[in-house]
Amino acid sequence: MRPIFQKLTTSPEEGFAFKEIRGRGFDCPWHFHSECELILVQRSGGFRMLGDHLAALRPGDLVLIGPRLPHIYHNDETAPGGAPRVHAYLLQFEANCLGEGMMNLEAMGPVRRLLERSVLGLEVCGATRARVAELMTKMGRVSGVRRIARFLEILDVMARSRECRTLA
Repeated sequence: MRPIFQKLTTSPEEGFAFKEIRGRGFDCPWHFHSECELILVQRSGGFRMLGDHLAALRPGDLVLIGPRLPHIYHNDETAPGGAPRVHAYLLQFEANCLGEGMMNLEAMGPVRRLLERSVLGLEVCGATRARVAELMTKMGRVSGVRRIARFLEILDVMARSRECRTLA
């Protein structure tokens, strides 16, 4: 099956989208997009597929999906006993959402390299996963510059980590 292209929308105020997903499923087909996507799964009984990588979803699952990487997140409601309702947090952003000037700063080198590596999907593990999860779960409580600062902190934590492993 061929993935479909989706154009995501980002906040004009902040330059990226932050969403909390709650419900019966993820409501996404096998797809790809030009944006990066960071997904934290709090609850689900399904699976994720990124390119040629397939894995069961579990609480705490945290993955950075790079641009144009086909993927799907699926909550398996046919599982014995039924799947739990989905609860997840999602950040979607263009790799250059911070602007060329900022992204070309020497200090942003680790972030640029992180985003380059994300084209194969990156699973975030260990203490890095715990810290990023904490920042993401609190992101809904802030807006404007404070949300942008939290977004930058998330990118910085992942960029400096050795706990991001390639998936596809």
